[in-house]
Amino acid sequence: MAKRGRKPAHYVTADGETIVGLSLRSKRGKQVFMPVGRDAPTFGAAEDEALAIHKFRVWQSKERGDLEPLDDPIDWGLNNASRRYWRDYYRNLILSNPRQAAIEMDCDPLALLAHVEDLKPPAPSVTLTECLNFYQARRKGISAEEAKKVRNAWKLFTNTVSPATTLEQVTTGDGSLFERWVDAVWLPFEDEGSPKTLRHKVDRVKRVIRYSHDKKQRDKGNCKRLLDEMTALELPGPNKENPNPLSVEEFHRLLKAAKGSFWEPMLLVMLNLCYYPVDARTLTVDAVNLKTGVVIFERGKTKTARVGILWNRTRKALKKWIESKKTNGVLFPCETGTGFAAQGLRSSFRRLRERAGLGKEVTMNRIRDAAYSAACAPNTVGLKEAKILAGHRFAGESDAYVKRYPETVREAVNAIEAMFFPPKSQANRNRR
Repeated sequence: MAKRGRKPAHYVTADGETIVGLSLRSKRGKQVFMPVGRDAPTFGAAEDEALAIHKFRVWQSKERGDLEPLDDPIDWGLNNASRRYWRDYYRNLILSNPRQAAIEMDCDPLALLAHVEDLKPPAPSVTLTECLNFYQARRKGISAEEAKKVRNAWKLFTNTVSPATTLEQVTTGDGSLFERWVDAVWLPFEDEGSPKTLRHKVDRVKRVIRYSHDKKQRDKGNCKRLLDEMTALELPGPNKENPNPLSVEEFHRLLKAAKGSFWEPMLLVMLNLCYYPVDARTLTVDAVNLKTGVVIFERGKTKTARVGILWNRTRKALKKWIESKKTNGVLFPCETGTGFAAQGLRSSFRRLRERAGLGKEVTMNRIRDAAYSAACAPNTVGLKEAKILAGHRFAGESDAYVKRYPETVREAVNAIEAMFFPPKSQANRNRR
Protein backbone atom coordinates (compact mmCIF):
# COMPACT_ATOMS: atom_id res chain seq x y z
CA MET A 1 0.00 0.00 0.00
CA ALA A 2 1.28 3.49 -0.91
CA LYS A 3 2.69 5.70 1.85
CA ARG A 4 0.61 8.63 3.01
CA GLY A 5 1.28 11.79 1.01
CA ARG A 6 2.84 9.96 -1.93
CA LYS A 7 0.90 9.21 -5.12
CA PRO A 8 0.96 5.60 -6.33
CA ALA A 9 3.17 4.85 -9.34
CA HIS A 10 1.72 4.64 -12.83
CA TYR A 11 1.03 1.06 -13.92
CA VAL A 12 3.61 -0.67 -16.15
CA THR A 13 2.52 -3.67 -18.24
CA ALA A 14 4.55 -6.84 -18.75
CA ASP A 15 5.67 -5.40 -22.11
CA GLY A 16 7.22 -2.40 -20.34
CA GLU A 17 4.48 0.02 -21.43
CA THR A 18 3.50 2.70 -18.89
CA ILE A 19 -0.23 3.41 -18.62
CA VAL A 20 -0.23 7.01 -17.45
CA GLY A 21 -3.00 7.70 -14.94
CA LEU A 22 -3.63 4.05 -13.99
CA SER A 23 -2.38 2.40 -10.81
CA LEU A 24 -2.59 -1.06 -9.24
CA ARG A 25 -3.33 -0.89 -5.52
CA SER A 26 -4.72 -2.91 -2.67
CA LYS A 27 -8.35 -2.42 -1.74
CA ARG A 28 -10.10 -4.59 0.86
CA GLY A 29 -7.33 -7.16 0.62
CA LYS A 30 -7.42 -7.43 -3.18
CA GLN A 31 -5.20 -5.89 -5.86
CA VAL A 32 -7.38 -3.74 -8.15
CA PHE A 33 -6.82 -1.10 -10.83
CA MET A 34 -7.76 2.51 -9.93
CA PRO A 35 -6.93 6.00 -11.21
CA VAL A 36 -3.73 7.51 -9.82
CA GLY A 37 -4.50 9.60 -6.72
CA ARG A 38 -8.13 8.47 -6.52
CA ASP A 39 -9.90 5.60 -4.75
CA ALA A 40 -12.72 5.31 -7.27
CA PRO A 41 -13.75 4.00 -9.68
CA THR A 42 -12.15 0.56 -9.90
CA PHE A 43 -11.51 -1.07 -13.25
CA GLY A 44 -11.02 -4.71 -12.33
CA ALA A 45 -8.71 -7.14 -10.57
CA ALA A 46 -5.00 -7.63 -11.23
CA GLU A 47 -5.56 -10.80 -13.26
CA ASP A 48 -7.81 -8.93 -15.74
CA GLU A 49 -5.18 -6.48 -16.98
CA ALA A 50 -6.41 -6.11 -20.57
CA LEU A 51 -10.01 -5.56 -19.51
CA ALA A 52 -8.96 -3.07 -16.80
CA ILE A 53 -6.95 -1.01 -19.30
CA HIS A 54 -9.92 -1.13 -21.67
CA LYS A 55 -12.28 0.20 -18.96
CA PHE A 56 -9.74 2.82 -17.88
CA ARG A 57 -9.49 4.20 -21.43
CA VAL A 58 -13.28 4.54 -21.63
CA TRP A 59 -13.41 6.34 -18.29
CA GLN A 60 -10.42 8.54 -19.17
CA SER A 61 -11.91 9.61 -22.50
CA LYS A 62 -15.27 10.43 -20.95
CA GLU A 63 -13.54 12.45 -18.23
CA ARG A 64 -11.59 14.48 -20.78
CA GLY A 65 -14.33 14.54 -23.41
CA ASP A 66 -11.80 14.04 -26.19
CA LEU A 67 -12.60 10.72 -27.86
CA GLU A 68 -10.35 10.24 -30.86
CA PRO A 69 -12.02 10.36 -34.33
CA LEU A 70 -11.52 7.30 -36.50
CA ASP A 71 -9.92 9.03 -39.48
CA ASP A 72 -6.99 6.66 -39.79
CA PRO A 73 -7.23 3.66 -37.40
CA ILE A 74 -3.73 2.47 -38.24
CA ASP A 75 -1.75 5.72 -37.75
CA TRP A 76 -3.29 7.10 -34.59
CA GLY A 77 -0.92 8.99 -32.34
CA LEU A 78 -1.53 6.44 -29.60
CA ASN A 79 0.57 3.72 -28.05
CA ASN A 80 -0.03 0.05 -28.92
CA ALA A 81 -2.30 -0.73 -25.98
CA SER A 82 -4.46 2.31 -26.72
CA ARG A 83 -4.68 1.45 -30.41
CA ARG A 84 -5.84 -2.11 -29.65
CA TYR A 85 -8.38 -0.77 -27.21
CA TRP A 86 -9.90 1.77 -29.61
CA ARG A 87 -10.14 -0.78 -32.40
CA ASP A 88 -12.20 -3.15 -30.28
CA TYR A 89 -14.16 -0.31 -28.65
CA TYR A 90 -15.23 1.37 -31.88
CA ARG A 91 -15.90 -1.86 -33.71
CA ASN A 92 -18.26 -3.09 -30.97
CA LEU A 93 -19.89 0.33 -30.75
CA ILE A 94 -20.46 0.51 -34.53
CA LEU A 95 -22.08 -2.91 -34.56
CA SER A 96 -24.13 -2.50 -31.39
CA ASN A 97 -25.07 1.21 -31.36
CA PRO A 98 -24.36 2.99 -34.68
CA ARG A 99 -26.07 6.21 -33.58
CA GLN A 100 -23.84 6.60 -30.52
CA ALA A 101 -20.79 5.63 -32.61
CA ALA A 102 -21.58 8.42 -35.12
CA ILE A 103 -21.81 10.95 -32.30
CA GLU A 104 -18.55 9.88 -30.65
CA MET A 105 -16.66 9.62 -33.93
CA ASP A 106 -18.16 12.84 -35.34
CA CYS A 107 -18.93 11.39 -38.78
CA ASP A 108 -21.84 10.39 -41.03
CA PRO A 109 -23.49 7.12 -39.93
CA LEU A 110 -23.11 5.70 -43.44
CA ALA A 111 -19.35 6.24 -43.24
CA LEU A 112 -19.21 3.83 -40.32
CA LEU A 113 -19.63 0.86 -42.65
CA ALA A 114 -16.25 1.52 -44.19
CA HIS A 115 -14.55 1.51 -40.81
CA VAL A 116 -15.89 -1.93 -39.80
CA GLU A 117 -13.55 -3.66 -42.25
CA ASP A 118 -10.60 -1.50 -41.22
CA LEU A 119 -10.88 -2.49 -37.59
CA LYS A 120 -9.35 -5.76 -36.47
CA PRO A 121 -12.16 -8.12 -35.45
CA PRO A 122 -12.11 -9.41 -31.88
CA ALA A 123 -10.78 -12.92 -31.32
CA PRO A 124 -13.48 -15.57 -31.81
CA SER A 125 -14.95 -17.24 -28.75
CA VAL A 126 -13.48 -20.55 -27.66
CA THR A 127 -15.53 -23.53 -28.85
CA LEU A 128 -16.77 -26.13 -26.38
CA THR A 129 -14.76 -28.82 -28.16
CA GLU A 130 -11.58 -26.72 -27.88
CA CYS A 131 -12.12 -26.33 -24.14
CA LEU A 132 -12.23 -30.08 -23.52
CA ASN A 133 -9.38 -30.88 -25.93
CA PHE A 134 -7.17 -28.22 -24.35
CA TYR A 135 -7.88 -29.60 -20.86
CA GLN A 136 -7.20 -33.21 -21.88
CA ALA A 137 -3.99 -32.34 -23.73
CA ARG A 138 -2.45 -30.18 -20.99
CA ARG A 139 -3.87 -31.43 -17.69
CA LYS A 140 -1.49 -33.84 -16.00
CA GLY A 141 -1.80 -36.17 -13.05
CA ILE A 142 -5.41 -37.37 -13.38
CA SER A 143 -6.39 -41.02 -13.61
CA ALA A 144 -8.03 -42.59 -16.64
CA GLU A 145 -11.21 -43.08 -14.61
CA GLU A 146 -11.37 -39.42 -13.60
CA ALA A 147 -10.66 -38.32 -17.19
CA LYS A 148 -13.60 -40.42 -18.33
CA LYS A 149 -15.87 -38.82 -15.72
CA VAL A 150 -14.78 -35.36 -16.89
CA ARG A 151 -15.63 -36.30 -20.48
CA ASN A 152 -19.05 -37.57 -19.45
CA ALA A 153 -19.82 -34.43 -17.42
CA TRP A 154 -18.70 -32.23 -20.34
CA LYS A 155 -20.79 -34.30 -22.77
CA LEU A 156 -23.88 -33.67 -20.64
CA PHE A 157 -23.05 -29.96 -20.62
CA THR A 158 -22.55 -29.70 -24.40
CA ASN A 159 -25.65 -31.77 -25.18
CA THR A 160 -27.95 -29.70 -22.98
CA VAL A 161 -26.67 -26.29 -24.17
CA SER A 162 -27.02 -27.30 -27.83
CA PRO A 163 -27.17 -25.63 -30.38
CA ALA A 164 -24.46 -23.49 -28.72
CA THR A 165 -20.99 -24.48 -29.90
CA THR A 166 -18.91 -21.71 -28.22
CA LEU A 167 -18.72 -20.30 -24.71
CA GLU A 168 -20.10 -16.99 -25.94
CA GLN A 169 -23.26 -18.70 -27.26
CA VAL A 170 -24.07 -20.29 -23.88
CA THR A 171 -26.67 -17.83 -22.65
CA THR A 172 -27.36 -17.25 -18.96
CA GLY A 173 -30.36 -16.05 -17.01
CA ASP A 174 -33.97 -17.26 -16.78
CA GLY A 175 -34.94 -19.69 -19.53
CA SER A 176 -31.39 -19.76 -20.92
CA LEU A 177 -29.25 -22.63 -22.20
CA PHE A 178 -27.32 -22.52 -18.93
CA GLU A 179 -30.56 -23.04 -16.98
CA ARG A 180 -31.34 -26.04 -19.20
CA TRP A 181 -28.03 -27.62 -18.15
CA VAL A 182 -28.72 -26.89 -14.47
CA ASP A 183 -32.09 -28.66 -14.76
CA ALA A 184 -30.43 -31.68 -16.39
CA VAL A 185 -27.83 -31.92 -13.60
CA TRP A 186 -30.46 -31.54 -10.88
CA LEU A 187 -32.88 -34.16 -12.27
CA PRO A 188 -31.23 -37.29 -10.79
CA PHE A 189 -30.80 -35.57 -7.41
CA GLU A 190 -34.52 -34.77 -7.23
CA ASP A 191 -35.18 -38.47 -7.84
CA GLU A 192 -33.15 -39.78 -4.87
CA GLY A 193 -29.80 -39.01 -6.50
CA SER A 194 -26.67 -38.36 -4.47
CA PRO A 195 -25.82 -34.73 -3.64
CA LYS A 196 -22.14 -35.66 -3.89
CA THR A 197 -22.63 -36.84 -7.49
CA LEU A 198 -24.40 -33.60 -8.34
CA ARG A 199 -21.54 -31.50 -6.95
CA HIS A 200 -18.97 -33.58 -8.83
CA LYS A 201 -20.75 -33.05 -12.17
CA VAL A 202 -20.79 -29.28 -11.68
CA ASP A 203 -17.18 -29.20 -10.43
CA ARG A 204 -15.90 -31.14 -13.45
CA VAL A 205 -17.47 -28.71 -15.90
CA LYS A 206 -16.08 -25.79 -13.87
CA ARG A 207 -12.66 -27.41 -13.93
CA VAL A 208 -12.56 -27.53 -17.74
CA ILE A 209 -13.70 -23.92 -18.12
CA ARG A 210 -11.38 -22.67 -15.38
CA TYR A 211 -8.43 -24.43 -17.00
CA SER A 212 -9.22 -22.67 -20.28
CA HIS A 213 -9.53 -19.36 -18.40
CA ASP A 214 -6.22 -19.72 -16.57
CA LYS A 215 -4.03 -21.47 -19.15
CA LYS A 216 -5.41 -20.69 -22.59
CA GLN A 217 -5.61 -16.94 -21.90
CA ARG A 218 -8.38 -16.49 -24.47
CA ASP A 219 -12.06 -15.56 -24.17
CA LYS A 220 -11.52 -14.94 -20.44
CA GLY A 221 -14.66 -12.80 -20.27
CA ASN A 222 -17.02 -15.63 -21.24
CA CYS A 223 -15.07 -18.12 -19.12
CA LYS A 224 -15.44 -15.87 -16.09
CA ARG A 225 -19.14 -15.23 -16.83
CA LEU A 226 -19.95 -18.96 -16.80
CA LEU A 227 -17.70 -19.67 -13.81
CA ASP A 228 -19.48 -16.94 -11.82
CA GLU A 229 -22.85 -18.47 -12.70
CA MET A 230 -21.72 -21.91 -11.55
CA THR A 231 -20.20 -20.54 -8.35
CA ALA A 232 -23.49 -18.82 -7.55
CA LEU A 233 -25.40 -22.14 -7.69
CA GLU A 234 -26.62 -23.28 -4.27
CA LEU A 235 -25.55 -26.91 -4.37
CA PRO A 236 -26.96 -29.32 -1.77
CA GLY A 237 -24.66 -30.42 1.00
CA PRO A 238 -24.06 -34.00 2.16
CA ASN A 239 -27.03 -35.90 3.56
CA LYS A 240 -26.59 -35.42 7.30
CA GLU A 241 -30.23 -35.22 8.25
CA ASN A 242 -31.72 -37.32 11.03
CA PRO A 243 -32.61 -40.83 9.80
CA ASN A 244 -36.19 -41.22 8.63
CA PRO A 245 -36.86 -44.98 8.90
CA LEU A 246 -39.55 -46.65 6.84
CA SER A 247 -42.48 -47.82 8.94
CA VAL A 248 -43.43 -51.50 9.22
CA GLU A 249 -46.72 -50.80 7.43
CA GLU A 250 -45.00 -49.00 4.51
CA PHE A 251 -42.50 -51.82 4.06
CA HIS A 252 -45.22 -54.49 3.94
CA ARG A 253 -47.19 -52.45 1.39
CA LEU A 254 -44.09 -52.36 -0.80
CA LEU A 255 -43.48 -56.08 -0.28
CA LYS A 256 -47.07 -56.89 -1.26
CA ALA A 257 -46.81 -54.80 -4.44
CA ALA A 258 -43.48 -56.50 -5.27
CA LYS A 259 -44.98 -60.02 -5.28
CA GLY A 260 -43.65 -62.04 -8.25
CA SER A 261 -40.95 -59.52 -9.27
CA PHE A 262 -37.26 -59.18 -8.46
CA TRP A 263 -38.26 -56.51 -5.96
CA GLU A 264 -39.62 -59.13 -3.55
CA PRO A 265 -36.21 -60.73 -2.78
CA MET A 266 -34.41 -57.39 -3.17
CA LEU A 267 -36.55 -55.65 -0.56
CA LEU A 268 -35.95 -58.52 1.86
CA VAL A 269 -32.18 -58.42 1.22
CA MET A 270 -32.02 -54.63 1.74
CA LEU A 271 -33.90 -54.84 5.04
CA ASN A 272 -32.24 -58.06 6.23
CA LEU A 273 -28.67 -56.88 5.58
CA CYS A 274 -29.12 -53.14 6.18
CA TYR A 275 -28.09 -52.36 2.60
CA TYR A 276 -27.90 -49.16 0.63
CA PRO A 277 -29.37 -49.37 -2.89
CA VAL A 278 -25.84 -49.48 -4.36
CA ASP A 279 -25.05 -52.56 -2.21
CA ALA A 280 -28.18 -54.39 -3.36
CA ARG A 281 -27.76 -53.66 -7.08
CA THR A 282 -24.07 -54.69 -7.12
CA LEU A 283 -24.40 -57.78 -4.88
CA THR A 284 -23.12 -60.88 -6.72
CA VAL A 285 -24.36 -64.47 -6.61
CA ASP A 286 -20.94 -65.69 -5.43
CA ALA A 287 -21.21 -63.54 -2.30
CA VAL A 288 -24.34 -65.40 -1.11
CA ASN A 289 -24.19 -68.84 0.48
CA LEU A 290 -27.78 -70.10 0.52
CA LYS A 291 -26.87 -73.23 2.50
CA THR A 292 -25.43 -71.38 5.49
CA GLY A 293 -27.25 -68.08 4.90
CA VAL A 294 -23.97 -66.13 5.19
CA VAL A 295 -23.32 -63.16 2.91
CA ILE A 296 -19.80 -61.74 2.63
CA PHE A 297 -19.50 -58.84 0.22
CA GLU A 298 -17.05 -56.00 -0.40
CA ARG A 299 -18.51 -52.67 -1.49
CA GLY A 300 -17.02 -51.85 -4.90
CA LYS A 301 -15.60 -48.38 -4.31
CA THR A 302 -14.48 -48.45 -0.68
CA LYS A 303 -13.91 -52.23 -0.36
CA THR A 304 -15.67 -52.06 2.98
CA ALA A 305 -16.59 -55.52 4.25
CA ARG A 306 -20.32 -56.17 4.41
CA VAL A 307 -21.25 -59.33 6.32
CA GLY A 308 -24.68 -60.61 7.20
CA ILE A 309 -26.81 -63.64 7.89
CA LEU A 310 -30.01 -64.19 5.90
CA TRP A 311 -33.39 -64.91 7.44
CA ASN A 312 -35.10 -68.11 6.33
CA ARG A 313 -37.73 -66.11 4.43
CA THR A 314 -34.95 -64.21 2.60
CA ARG A 315 -33.13 -67.45 1.69
CA LYS A 316 -36.31 -68.97 0.26
CA ALA A 317 -37.08 -65.87 -1.80
CA LEU A 318 -33.51 -65.71 -3.12
CA LYS A 319 -33.41 -69.43 -3.97
CA LYS A 320 -36.63 -69.10 -5.97
CA TRP A 321 -35.30 -65.99 -7.74
CA ILE A 322 -31.89 -67.48 -8.64
CA GLU A 323 -33.47 -70.68 -10.01
CA SER A 324 -35.90 -68.69 -12.17
CA LYS A 325 -33.28 -66.31 -13.60
CA LYS A 326 -30.34 -68.72 -13.88
CA THR A 327 -28.08 -65.77 -13.07
CA ASN A 328 -24.38 -66.20 -12.31
CA GLY A 329 -23.21 -62.59 -12.17
CA VAL A 330 -24.97 -59.86 -10.22
CA LEU A 331 -27.77 -61.17 -8.08
CA PHE A 332 -30.38 -58.75 -9.47
CA PRO A 333 -29.74 -58.14 -13.18
CA CYS A 334 -31.83 -55.81 -15.30
CA GLU A 335 -33.49 -56.81 -18.59
CA THR A 336 -30.18 -56.67 -20.48
CA GLY A 337 -28.58 -59.17 -18.09
CA THR A 338 -26.20 -56.67 -16.52
CA GLY A 339 -26.45 -54.90 -13.18
CA PHE A 340 -28.82 -52.01 -12.69
CA ALA A 341 -27.53 -48.46 -13.09
CA ALA A 342 -28.44 -46.09 -10.24
CA GLN A 343 -31.00 -44.18 -12.32
CA GLY A 344 -32.55 -47.40 -13.67
CA LEU A 345 -33.07 -48.81 -10.19
CA ARG A 346 -34.59 -45.54 -8.96
CA SER A 347 -37.04 -45.51 -11.89
CA SER A 348 -38.05 -49.10 -11.19
CA PHE A 349 -38.56 -48.34 -7.50
CA ARG A 350 -40.69 -45.32 -8.38
CA ARG A 351 -43.05 -47.60 -10.34
CA LEU A 352 -43.15 -50.07 -7.43
CA ARG A 353 -43.96 -47.24 -5.03
CA GLU A 354 -46.85 -46.10 -7.23
CA ARG A 355 -48.27 -49.65 -7.33
CA ALA A 356 -48.11 -49.72 -3.53
CA GLY A 357 -50.00 -46.41 -3.34
CA LEU A 358 -47.18 -44.63 -1.49
CA GLY A 359 -45.91 -41.08 -1.98
CA LYS A 360 -42.52 -39.88 -3.19
CA GLU A 361 -41.38 -39.37 0.40
CA VAL A 362 -40.86 -43.17 0.49
CA THR A 363 -37.31 -43.76 -0.78
CA MET A 364 -34.98 -46.76 -0.91
CA ASN A 365 -32.58 -45.21 1.58
CA ARG A 366 -35.33 -45.25 4.19
CA ILE A 367 -35.26 -49.07 4.10
CA ARG A 368 -31.69 -48.99 5.38
CA ASP A 369 -32.69 -46.37 7.98
CA ALA A 370 -35.42 -48.72 9.16
CA ALA A 371 -33.07 -51.70 9.44
CA TYR A 372 -30.34 -49.73 11.23
CA SER A 373 -32.86 -48.20 13.64
CA ALA A 374 -34.25 -51.63 14.49
CA ALA A 375 -30.75 -53.04 15.09
CA CYS A 376 -29.86 -50.07 17.33
CA ALA A 377 -33.10 -50.10 19.30
CA PRO A 378 -32.70 -50.14 23.12
CA ASN A 379 -32.56 -53.51 24.85
CA THR A 380 -31.78 -55.37 21.59
CA VAL A 381 -28.09 -55.69 20.66
CA GLY A 382 -24.92 -53.74 21.13
CA LEU A 383 -24.12 -50.75 18.96
CA LYS A 384 -20.90 -52.43 17.78
CA GLU A 385 -22.79 -55.36 16.21
CA ALA A 386 -25.23 -52.97 14.53
CA LYS A 387 -22.34 -50.95 13.07
CA ILE A 388 -20.67 -54.08 11.67
CA LEU A 389 -23.92 -55.09 9.97
CA ALA A 390 -24.31 -51.56 8.54
CA GLY A 391 -20.78 -51.63 7.11
CA HIS A 392 -19.26 -48.99 9.36
CA ARG A 393 -15.57 -49.08 10.09
CA PHE A 394 -14.24 -48.32 13.56
CA ALA A 395 -11.02 -48.60 15.50
CA GLY A 396 -10.00 -52.00 16.84
CA GLU A 397 -11.85 -54.16 14.30
CA SER A 398 -10.33 -55.02 10.92
CA ASP A 399 -12.32 -56.25 7.92
CA ALA A 400 -10.43 -59.55 7.95
CA TYR A 401 -11.80 -60.46 11.40
CA VAL A 402 -15.29 -59.28 10.51
CA LYS A 403 -15.39 -61.60 7.49
CA ARG A 404 -13.98 -64.49 9.56
CA TYR A 405 -16.75 -64.29 12.18
CA PRO A 406 -20.03 -63.30 10.46
CA GLU A 407 -21.97 -64.75 13.42
CA THR A 408 -21.14 -61.47 15.17
CA VAL A 409 -24.11 -59.80 13.47
CA ARG A 410 -26.71 -62.53 14.09
CA GLU A 411 -28.37 -60.75 17.02
CA ALA A 412 -28.61 -57.51 15.01
CA VAL A 413 -30.22 -59.40 12.12
CA ASN A 414 -32.68 -61.10 14.48
CA ALA A 415 -33.64 -57.74 16.03
CA ILE A 416 -34.61 -56.38 12.60
CA GLU A 417 -36.71 -59.47 11.82
CA ALA A 418 -38.44 -59.30 15.19
CA MET A 419 -39.58 -55.74 14.49
CA PHE A 420 -40.78 -56.23 10.91
CA PHE A 421 -41.92 -59.89 11.11
CA PRO A 422 -42.90 -60.46 14.75
CA PRO A 423 -44.17 -63.89 15.86
CA LYS A 424 -47.91 -64.39 15.35
CA SER A 425 -48.66 -64.34 19.07
CA GLN A 426 -46.90 -60.98 19.45
CA ALA A 427 -48.53 -59.63 16.28
CA ASN A 428 -51.99 -60.52 17.63
CA ARG A 429 -51.09 -58.90 20.93
CA ASN A 430 -50.08 -55.71 19.10
CA ARG A 431 -53.41 -55.61 17.27
CA ARG A 432 -55.28 -55.60 20.55
